[in-house]
Amino acid sequence: MSTPSLLTLTHGAGASIESLFLQSLIQSLKLNAFDVNAFNFDYMETILKTKKRRPPEKMDKLKLQFANNIKQGTTCIAGKSMGGRVATMLAADREFDYLNIKHVFVWGYPFFAPKKDTPRIQHFDNIQAQVHIFQGTRDCFGKPEQIDPLKLPSNIHIHWIDGADHDFKILKCLNRSTQQTIDHITKKMRDILEEATILN
Repeated sequence: MSTPSLLTLTHGAGASIESLFLQSLIQSLKLNAFDVNAFNFDYMETILKTKKRRPPEKMDKLKLQFANNIKQGTTCIAGKSMGGRVATMLAADREFDYLNIKHVFVWGYPFFAPKKDTPRIQHFDNIQAQVHIFQGTRDCFGKPEQIDPLKLPSNIHIHWIDGADHDFKILKCLNRSTQQTIDHITKKMRDILEEATILN
């Protein structure tokens, strides 16, 4: 990419943007020509200040907070787990079309809630942006045998990470570190945007 791509990203339900995974991801993104704007949802800021756990807010509030944290000129948004789900919900909501979101990246999409059989993909048909989901083959929120049979729209792309769990920790037998996996993901993201630029 000739100029850095603006990317607004956020965290999952239980860990903030200060988590080791997201800090490593952010640094790798910067090395791959991304201009990163990372933020915590309000409930997470409260957790960090009070040191007391609390649940995330309702989806409508999370979507609005996400929208309010997107810098002008940003067309790419992303999130880890729950944050990625919020990003896809934002892209599916016509109320937020003014944001002009073109690409959504998700690291570990929570396809299935714990002990639930219905996939959380009802809004996928309303998304006009290109969605790229990086999913570990051992992810407890959605494994290949659960996801592959789903009839996902053509703009929803699943990139399987062999041997990775929901936090992208890799089976030791594969001899690949989490950092190597992160670098692989961020390079793939860069390649996706470069290809989109050429095609447009």
